[in-house]
Amino acid sequence: MKNYKKIGVWMDYSQAHIIEFVASGKMPEIIVSEVNTNIQKALNHNKDFILRQRLQKQHRYYKSIASAITESDEVLLFGPTDAKKELLGMLRKDHAFDEVTIELYDSLKVIDPRDYNYFSGQGVK
Repeated sequence: MKNYKKIGVWMDYSQAHIIEFVASGKMPEIIVSEVNTNIQKALNHNKDFILRQRLQKQHRYYKSIASAITESDEVLLFGPTDAKKELLGMLRKDHAFDEVTIELYDSLKVIDPRDYNYFSGQGVK
């Protein structure tokens, strides 16, 4: 019998915290985006080139997250930006996620590792 796997992904454009819903309180895996949002650097370079590079890095970031959650049965994408919606759009095009239940939830930035207790079923700190 297959184990049912639930994953929470708190994310913004700079990083994603992959949180497995288990009773053990396991700390999250963190995936960091390569996207550089330094505006001054962008102004000093060809804007089209910078945009293409940014989109390629963002795509690699989303692919890294997708790879980390590919074995999941249920996924909750949450965070303060639209990055979660963009990832959802990419996941919907990937047939590997056809049978995965994916939900979105707007939330604030998770800044304290003890906040992960809430997601592992142990309640709020």
